Amino acid sequence: MRHNRPRAAWQILALLIAGVASASAQSAYPSWWSAYGVLSTNSPNDFGAANIGQAKNMAVAAVSELDTDLAQFGGAGPTLDALAATLLSGTAGPLNDYAGVNLGQLKNLAQPFYDRLLGLGYTLGPLSSGTYPWVASGLQPNDYAAANIGQLKYLFSFNVTASASGAYIPDWWIIKYLGNLNISGTALQNTPVPWSGGQLTYAQAYEDGFNPVDYFNGQTPTLTIVSGNSQTGAPGGFVSLPLVVALTDSNGNPLYDAPVTFTVTSGGGQVQASSIGTATNAITTLTNSSGRAQMFFQLPNIANNTSSITAASGTTSATGTFSEYSDGGGATYRSPFGPSNIVGYINADGSEDDTWQNNTDPNDTTPIPVWYWNPSTQTWFQIDSLPAGTTSYHIRPNPTPMP
Repeated sequence: MRHNRPRAAWQILALLIAGVASASAQSAYPSWWSAYGVLSTNSPNDFGAANIGQAKNMAVAAVSELDTDLAQFGGAGPTLDALAATLLSGTAGPLNDYAGVNLGQLKNLAQPFYDRLLGLGYTLGPLSSGTYPWVASGLQPNDYAAANIGQLKYLFSFNVTASASGAYIPDWWIIKYLGNLNISGTALQNTPVPWSGGQLTYAQAYEDGFNPVDYFNGQTPTLTIVSGNSQTGAPGGFVSLPLVVALTDSNGNPLYDAPVTFTVTSGGGQVQASSIGTATNAITTLTNSSGRAQMFFQLPNIANNTSSITAASGTTSATGTFSEYSDGGGATYRSPFGPSNIVGYINADGSEDDTWQNNTDPNDTTPIPVWYWNPSTQTWFQIDSLPAGTTSYHIRPNPTPMP
């Protein structure tokens, strides 16, 4: 997946007078070289000396590239962003852009890029050995020796969007989490990650910057019960309010799209996620943008019974337990998915305008039946059928049954 790239301020610094690569051969290079203007129309001599201006040009472009294509992982990161700002501002010192650059300077320039990429798990191209290339080679170059254009190009030849399958999920990410490229990026667009309860695909996990193997990366979140505990209802009916928990990280920040599993651990009953969900003993759902997850609970058809429902999340689980009670009385059965806040207004002509709050799942396409009580015959009959999601209706005077 590519993004539009704004042109950076460095382009007005006239650093393009000596490009680092040939436009005629750009297909052999990472696509970002072309996107950020580090290619030259001249044919380069890879053994020719590289200069400071070329190195600055490449480094600033590389920071912009990482900020764009690794945005969901934090981009280039504060260290590299500060480096680019320093290079652009000239506060690094009175450098002569036409002066030659040596191997020590080139290594020093490339190292923070490699630290960032290795920290993310990128191990392709110059980093295929999992460490700095000058360390992996076992060679100790003369840091004061002149660096050439070919060496500069090689050190910045990383490509965080490269995908052998042609899909937008890059190879480095697939290899990091799955170990190989036996499953294509295209297939991963339709394959749910294990912890999501079938609600999030590998492609979506990549887009959001999530670890598809362990959302929490081995850390334990904090789970707090927000509401819905200690309710009482009729046997076989739903408790009035959903069971709601909040999930935060170690700094108290809400975690979104994080998995929470609600399990009936004692006393019986079932949990249900939405109007189109299935009632069962345990369901995994994902938190919303505020870091909250909820579940609806249906009491067992047993009078004077207490049920326990545990909400758990994380590799080393953070938990919270709800206690719900079914009394022996005849309290009204309440579906949490039925309309609520119903308001009716009778007009002078005998018609009626009704409004209500829709509580069904947005994906629930079940039509809404409209029933009318006939006071003369003391019977109900259906007068209309509304599209799912409708929240208002006008009842004409003396309606008739629908065909």
